[in-house]
Amino acid sequence: MLENAHFIFIWVSLLFYLMRGGFVFANKSSKTITTLNALSSMALFGSGIAMVFLISNISFANGWVMTKLIGILLYVGLGIIALKPGLSKPTSLFLWLLGLAVFAYTFAVAKLFLEPII
Repeated sequence: MLENAHFIFIWVSLLFYLMRGGFVFANKSSKTITTLNALSSMALFGSGIAMVFLISNISFANGWVMTKLIGILLYVGLGIIALKPGLSKPTSLFLWLLGLAVFAYTFAVAKLFLEPII
């Protein structure tokens, strides 16, 4: 059940990230999208942490767990920085795309290492 919720949070988080970026780059804003993006990112992070404990892998020394944890934090952090007002468009776009790349890498790591465990 938690796995399904986490999987849904992955795609919902990505959807709101893309929507929020679209609004910012179209010079529009939406508090609703910004709030939903933050909530979905927190749900993604929280469900991921819960899954770590459910599979009894509490040791954070494990490489794939640290990669996922750092990846999610980077993805969220890059999104926050990239989509704040005041940055030039090229800088914002670069950081936003870098966030997408981190998301893709983190997703690939999760699919590669987590799937056989569950």
